[in-house]
Amino acid sequence: MTVTGPALPLDGLRAKIETIVGHLDARDALRDSLGRGEAVLDFLIGARSRALEPDAREWLLDYLREISLPGRPGILPHPVDVVVTRAP
Repeated sequence: MTVTGPALPLDGLRAKIETIVGHLDARDALRDSLGRGEAVLDFLIGARSRALEPDAREWLLDYLREISLPGRPGILPHPVDVVVTRAP
């Protein structure tokens, strides 16, 4: 999907937002969330996952399993929006 935004004031630039359809491999996080997969889990939640209570950690891991791509356990959808501008 591409959306064109209004002209930016003063510069005459136009902004366009594009979505890159990406995937994140979270298999290590699901197998070993306190070891090798900890950095991926921290990235996903934007915080230190080690601080989660055990019940909260299991809820999170169950959720990540649920949203995995069909037939690809641990591979998560991870779209990224990019703002593109060009000088006139």
